[in-house]
Amino acid sequence: MIPGSGKTVDITIKAEMIDGSIITDVKTLRIKDIGKLIGRINEIGCGNKCDVLMNKNQFKNALITSDLDDFLYPYYFKVTSFKIKANNTETIKVDGNQITTDISIKLEKTLNIGDKVIIFDLKVKSNSGYRIKPPSPIFIKIIE
Repeated sequence: MIPGSGKTVDITIKAEMIDGSIITDVKTLRIKDIGKLIGRINEIGCGNKCDVLMNKNQFKNALITSDLDDFLYPYYFKVTSFKIKANNTETIKVDGNQITTDISIKLEKTLNIGDKVIIFDLKVKSNSGYRIKPPSPIFIKIIE
């Protein structure tokens, strides 16, 4: 079911009993928006709540994904592009969902311990049929 507009939807339940009688019940369910997707790098991410601690080598072929915490339905959310910004370097736009070798080499040359990297503007494709909110950015702190 894909509810239209409003804050609730009524579900009518009809059951036929063994004796042939029919019982009808109506349940009102609250319509709740799907939460914001969480951006992840190598399956690690916590939304805007924390920094992901990584070393420079972990950027090699790193996979950028997005999902929902505690979501019951088997929808997939595939990252199709994203941007990377490290220190005061120019923003790098990446098509696809992986940090390529040449990009990771650029990052290795410019990053030092304690530097921050942000992966943002994640574009996501979904099989859900819903208009989804863009994923949260991934904040990374270089630790070694």
